Amino acid sequence: MRNMKPRAIFFDLDETLLSDNASFDESIRRTCAELETAFPKFAFSNLFASYRRQSAAFWVDVGDQVMAGQLDGQSVRREGWRGALLEHGCSDEAAASQALESYSRHRLETYSLFDDAGSILESLSDKFAIGVVTNGSTDTQWEKVRQLGLDSFCSVVLVSGEVGVAKPDPRIFRIGLDRLDLDADAAWHVGDSLTSDVAGALSAGLTAVHLNRGNNARPVDSARPDHEIGSL
Repeated sequence: MRNMKPRAIFFDLDETLLSDNASFDESIRRTCAELETAFPKFAFSNLFASYRRQSAAFWVDVGDQVMAGQLDGQSVRREGWRGALLEHGCSDEAAASQALESYSRHRLETYSLFDDAGSILESLSDKFAIGVVTNGSTDTQWEKVRQLGLDSFCSVVLVSGEVGVAKPDPRIFRIGLDRLDLDADAAWHVGDSLTSDVAGALSAGLTAVHLNRGNNARPVDSARPDHEIGSL
């Protein structure tokens, strides 16, 4: 057990502070419903599955570019919807544009902090410097931060697409430490991913706290956190 008196606490964003998967699925459902009404000549009954499939496939191809800031999140969203619509015989660019507008609007409406996140951030921000360290595109990750008011709690927000390096690369954590003028042993990082959050924090010399909401067993070959918690 390492440093017990941090001066800063960094948090991952998606699935740590923000229930992003729930927002993702609900936004797709709402968008599909709107498209079915707007374009009744197309059979969009399986559009939800199509978008999830197309989005995942496109991310495999371009994820590294997004993480490095070479491709923005809106472009990823548009290509996912364009591919999903094509699966249903719809090549209408107006439909793709409406899908993007609708999905983006519903994302803003459905972003939600986990129940334990807001109160703990409010409590901790009186005692520690708070940071967010997140992988993703600059536009969509900052959209989440601002929509949820997280920037009011944070001394530093680091988005991989903005700084050019992504977790588990230790450099993204060191950028945060440099901005706060802190050494690694003065900071903790809390996140749900053993691969990016725990391994990355440990490689940068931070105390790593694994948020394991599902009480899932750790693979034997995974990074070993300094602490593990079931909720914030």
